[in-house]
Amino acid sequence: MNYEKEISEIKNKILHYDIKLSSAAFDLDMGVSTGKADVRYYGRKITDLYKELDQIEITHHRHYSASEISKMEIEMANKDAKLHSMMHDEEKFGVSYKNRIAVQQFDIDSLKAQLDKARHFKDK
Repeated sequence: MNYEKEISEIKNKILHYDIKLSSAAFDLDMGVSTGKADVRYYGRKITDLYKELDQIEITHHRHYSASEISKMEIEMANKDAKLHSMMHDEEKFGVSYKNRIAVQQFDIDSLKAQLDKARHFKDK
């Protein structure tokens, strides 16, 4: 299997678990008892997949184009804006987004790590 296809499959799995993680965080905010275990489980799965993705990219000396880095920066800015919006709503309207904020922060931290790596391996 070529490594581009392998990377694509891992990114699809990350997206799949990210959706499940967001849903579990919502359940937890709503008081569903299984939410806490689900959040931990999906968080670990995503972390493991990012480690696997990093290993593949390091093994194949993956280099990122300026447009790929730009897309990642835009995605990170959007996630950051969403996080601040949730925090503002929580503060201003008393809405509890505690767990969803934690998930959003996890997404931002993961993307920041990937962006830092991409900048390091940027095409010259």
